[in-house]
Amino acid sequence: MIAAIAEESNKRAFQARLDRVLSEYIGARAPATDITAAFMTASIGYAAYHKAPPGLMSLSSTVAASVAHKVAVSGFWAVPAASSLLTAGVFAGLTVPAAALTALAGLVSDPIQASTCLHHRRLHRLIDTFEHNLKSDHDARLPLRSHYAVRLVDLWNWTMVAYNLTSKAATP
Repeated sequence: MIAAIAEESNKRAFQARLDRVLSEYIGARAPATDITAAFMTASIGYAAYHKAPPGLMSLSSTVAASVAHKVAVSGFWAVPAASSLLTAGVFAGLTVPAAALTALAGLVSDPIQASTCLHHRRLHRLIDTFEHNLKSDHDARLPLRSHYAVRLVDLWNWTMVAYNLTSKAATP
């Protein structure tokens, strides 16, 4: 296989396929980080509010509802409702800590992926794709499914946001 790589390495078509496959492989780390950050956000939300918001936006609406409830109780207002402005402010305030949390999510996700052999399987898929591209003129794509899981988490997050915004009882 090394001889085949050496022979093909000077061809521009092979270099383009190699760059594309390596970019796909490197890009597969982002969904794992996103999923880990979503689980971390859900854990924080559950620990603080006994709800499991899967993302920053749904956590923001939960925190904003809690703030509105506390303000309503302390001021004896009748209807505790989180305004859109309050939700946006909470979202802006949580963005920086969430970015730091997401940057550190790899520290959590990498050992989990290593212990479940996800890194190993992904690396074998990369090698199999390289081998197919060396033996064939057809462009093989690297099969990665983690992007779909991230979109499902995003869908869950936005469903929770829509529920919280349309719910009459948006209190924590």
